[in-house]
Amino acid sequence: SELGLRSLYQRAMRVGQDHISAMINTLFMAYAGAALPTLLLFSLSGQGFVDLINLEFVAEEVVRILGGSLGLISAAPIATGIASLMIVYRGRLLESGEFHQHDGEHKHIGDLDSE
Repeated sequence: SELGLRSLYQRAMRVGQDHISAMINTLFMAYAGAALPTLLLFSLSGQGFVDLINLEFVAEEVVRILGGSLGLISAAPIATGIASLMIVYRGRLLESGEFHQHDGEHKHIGDLDSE
């Protein structure tokens, strides 16, 4: 059965959400693993939490994490939307007979039926 653009997008986003959550978990674990030595140094230094948060490179890391997460979260809906549009558009071209393919020879969809 033919899926409309909205239905196709919603179904694809259900799969995309699973991928996003897995990638965010991986990103978090990678940052946490990379930050462990720094966190150990901070805990041994005896500085307060507020002092540590106000350090420039800590703020840079927080912004980097937020930027990476936002990019990751926004990439899936954008890519899913573009892919859904292209699939629906290609389906309409196939139905109208305007779509053609190149596989070594130039054939139109209407010409394939006569083979």
